[in-house]
Amino acid sequence: MASHRQHIIDLVRQAAEAVNYSGTFLLSSRNQVSLYAPNEPAPFIHLFNDFTLQRISTGGRILNNSLRRSSLLITFMFQDTQESTPQEQEERIEEAEALAESFVQWFQDNEQQVESVSTEPVYRITAGVLTGISLTMTIVTDVGCE
Repeated sequence: MASHRQHIIDLVRQAAEAVNYSGTFLLSSRNQVSLYAPNEPAPFIHLFNDFTLQRISTGGRILNNSLRRSSLLITFMFQDTQESTPQEQEERIEEAEALAESFVQWFQDNEQQVESVSTEPVYRITAGVLTGISLTMTIVTDVGCE
């Protein structure tokens, strides 16, 4: 049986591939953000694998050993250039936001519990070549009994 962490990674990868079939799914820690794949097709959906897993409890008791609440950080990035205009950057932000919305909708359509979602624009990271949206979301998953 896959670990809880691997289950989350597989679930996010499945959602990313469903909504971004012509782009690239990336997985790394936050200190490796600059290791994007310049030879791979954009847009990039990047899950930072140093996310937390929290057992769900109430009144000091764990409710179910197989339930986990996971706080995820995922970026949705498009190619950019140092010479892009503010208008071009805003267009990339809008595209990334639409991709992020489709991603979150995939979870809801597949009966995954999403507790909170927030987005923030990200301009010209990794030497100014990527612009998009940073999304944080909390999901609750059940991987069955261990």
